[in-house]
Amino acid sequence: MGNSSQLKLIGISFFNRLITILRKYGLLIIFLLAYLLLSLLTYKDYGITWDERDVYTYGEQYYLHSTGKPSSFFDRDLGSAQNENLLVLYNHFYPGVIFAINYFISGSREINYTNMHLINLCMASFIFIAAYVVLLKKYKKSTTAILGPLFLLLLPRFIGDIPTNVRDVSFAIFFFIAISLIYKFYPNIDRFKLIILGLIFGLTQSSRVVGFTLYFIYFTYALLIFYRDNKKITFKIVRKLVIDLVIIGMIALLVNVITSPYLGSNFLVNFINSIKYSRAISSQGEMLFNGENVIYSDAGLAYLPTLFMITTPIMFMLLSGYSFYRLIRNKLENNLLLIFWIAIVYSFGLYFISRPIIFDGIRHFLFLLPLISIVSTIGIIEIAKTRNKTVRLATVAFIALNSLLVIIQYARLYPYQYIYFNELIGYTSGAYQKYENDYWGASYKEAIQWLVDNQINANDNYTINTCAHPMQSIYYLPDNLKWTDKTSDADFFVCYGRTNENLKVDQSKLIHVITRENVPLNYIYKLK
Repeated sequence: MGNSSQLKLIGISFFNRLITILRKYGLLIIFLLAYLLLSLLTYKDYGITWDERDVYTYGEQYYLHSTGKPSSFFDRDLGSAQNENLLVLYNHFYPGVIFAINYFISGSREINYTNMHLINLCMASFIFIAAYVVLLKKYKKSTTAILGPLFLLLLPRFIGDIPTNVRDVSFAIFFFIAISLIYKFYPNIDRFKLIILGLIFGLTQSSRVVGFTLYFIYFTYALLIFYRDNKKITFKIVRKLVIDLVIIGMIALLVNVITSPYLGSNFLVNFINSIKYSRAISSQGEMLFNGENVIYSDAGLAYLPTLFMITTPIMFMLLSGYSFYRLIRNKLENNLLLIFWIAIVYSFGLYFISRPIIFDGIRHFLFLLPLISIVSTIGIIEIAKTRNKTVRLATVAFIALNSLLVIIQYARLYPYQYIYFNELIGYTSGAYQKYENDYWGASYKEAIQWLVDNQINANDNYTINTCAHPMQSIYYLPDNLKWTDKTSDADFFVCYGRTNENLKVDQSKLIHVITRENVPLNYIYKLK
């Protein structure tokens, strides 16, 4: 009888705990299930982008090196000039993890790009979880917290990059989670939390040098909170912050060494080189900006603000601006808003001070979009608290309308959401011949599929030449359609219009164009 009563109490306790969890995280669970279902329904639609093969190849080599197997890439002299740029500029830990997951699932080392896209979509779940958790901590309501993941979904430039842009999206995830953990942990920092922060700081700074701004973000955030609450800064708090950051930094550098064979081979020298070579990106490439083809290095400081202005849904710009106004007006009382705005200010400040060479739209600063999304979400939450009913209704109506317009653009651009432009420029069609559109070249998949469906006879053999990375097309070719590196030998020529390479062939041979909103993305020519 006693055992029966005890089991009953355990059952009741378990049920009550389950109900509590569902009340707190039920909406998040529903969101994640819907997101994963959508991912399963769409992951096969995304084409290969121009650097994916290199990313996954280096990920494979990192996996082999880390598991003690021969690696043609990492077994060479890590300090040699021929390897230095690749190993300094990029940390291959995250691509290695993606490769390992695919290897575990498929049992094959062959790079399955379709599976990789699904894995990338699933890994992005962590940023949605983090967005929900920080808003739940601040506002205590699941109905409020769910706005975080939902608003993230309304960023076409970010969502469109998730399946294929491994480097920039992984950094955005790490950076966002790191800032979220600072908010969640501070000021109740213990040894365990310091270790966790050290690990996530390490992964973030390993992914990109800009990750080192986390130390400044943490320090500034803590000092501002202390000054706000105490009206002074004391030596004790500064010493405490410095000690904490030193501990976090030591753990983070250990993560750096473990995840980077380059740093591990000669830490002091190569750590300095990693900072120096982080700017060693070719400045000789050309891109379309403001209607002109310009060298990367000649775009000027206006490049990033301009691209953010015309590629981010308008509601995010207005709501984020309002949230900044509320933060200042309320004397920094909202800690969540404070830390994310510190991160945004530092990031833009770093851009204007360091003047980095960037290209391909906002991809190098893609990590800012989730930050902007959170402060925008807080902006609408704060507006909802106002007593003016007219303001609340007008704001809701505006957000609903802008969200509908974004969703319509998703449908029109799919699966190339990353070429989204907003109403200020007239959407993607308005940006045509003024700014880059399909810089990733993911449209090669659709172009090859059209060619196979409409021009290729199963009983005949053909040859094809393409622009960009050959693998973007070769991966989708049937056995009777062979790739050649000579246009003169090809029966067909497929090329995107980014660098005007499509103009090198007779334009009268054009038989089809892949378009979105009447904007040409990829051209298909029948040469023979």
